[in-house]
Amino acid sequence: MTAQRSTVKSTRKVGVEGELAKITVPDTMAALLRFESGASGTIEASWMAAGHKHTIEAEVFGTRGSISVDFERLNELRLYSPDQQRGREGFTTVLAGPAHGDFGSFIPAPGHQLGFNDLKTIEIRDLLVGLDPAKPPPWPDFEEAWQVQRTVDAIVQSTTNGSWIALNDV
Repeated sequence: MTAQRSTVKSTRKVGVEGELAKITVPDTMAALLRFESGASGTIEASWMAAGHKHTIEAEVFGTRGSISVDFERLNELRLYSPDQQRGREGFTTVLAGPAHGDFGSFIPAPGHQLGFNDLKTIEIRDLLVGLDPAKPPPWPDFEEAWQVQRTVDAIVQSTTNGSWIALNDV
């Protein structure tokens, strides 16, 4: 992978009152990833994305379709399949409901939304259940967390020295 980062603004308004604060982290980051399979990917982060409040978005494009999720539209998943009827091609929005995972534990009827705090409750429950040695280990586990951290470290290393970094070298 290779990556770059930069600090565009030296100060930013923060807090409820909007006081100016000195910026000590990069405003933007972009990473280009190359997988063993030959597929590529990108990771981007920006404090400068005007109009966004809490966009954490993931999109996966494959040979059999595409899927997209965005935390600003927490209870929606966008799904595309190339097998759609001619003239009806495009993404379909799937709304979360009781048939999806932990949703039904909070809200018994479709058309309502889980909130950010509901997700935190689910995460804490999963953590506590995962600590029980009689239960299957949680996922993601510490191995997965280590792999994510290696990726972050490789991105930082690439932004520092300006070269491609192999994940195995981190």
